[in-house]
Amino acid sequence: MLRNGIKPTFRFSGCLRSPSLAATTTSPRATPKWKTYSTTAGPSAVPTPTKPYYVTTPIFYVNSVPHVGHLFSGVLADVLARYARLKDPNREVYFCTSTDEHGSKIQRAAEAKGVPPKPFCDGTSTRFEDLAKAAGLSHSRFIRTTEPVHSKAVEHLWSFLHADGYTKGPIAGGIPSQTRQNQLPLTTMCTKI
Repeated sequence: MLRNGIKPTFRFSGCLRSPSLAATTTSPRATPKWKTYSTTAGPSAVPTPTKPYYVTTPIFYVNSVPHVGHLFSGVLADVLARYARLKDPNREVYFCTSTDEHGSKIQRAAEAKGVPPKPFCDGTSTRFEDLAKAAGLSHSRFIRTTEPVHSKAVEHLWSFLHADGYTKGPIAGGIPSQTRQNQLPLTTMCTKI
């Protein structure tokens, strides 16, 4: 828990636990592991597990090489993860960092270097991983958005949103908007926000 009383958590944990989401969840309505834990505050005669603690860096865009700002956010996240591990050694702590390897910026950066997008992303993502290793970051997982497990996690999350009526229409990819940084307006795909 932070000094201001806020307990930062992230509830969607399937992408961090195993290489296959299919093996850990059977439906969008599967009960998350943390829901089975006690959330009662105060001393207890019987130790009870607490919710896992999640900390992450921003998702790093690989259109350019890492810089000191990437390192800064990685070190801050690392401090939070290490503190959580020291404070309660029995608590699950997940610290993930990642690279985003999709979008027109990536394609344009790769074209400017005269390299296909996939090898361009591989090289730049490796530099981000090397930065994390050189800084001694204690991350649990380095995620790349081109990994199959990431795609499965995103599909799983969207199935939750779709099942609860937060999306309209079929869950399928479309033509991204070049003028809006590849983000569609929320009103075109969401109903309850």
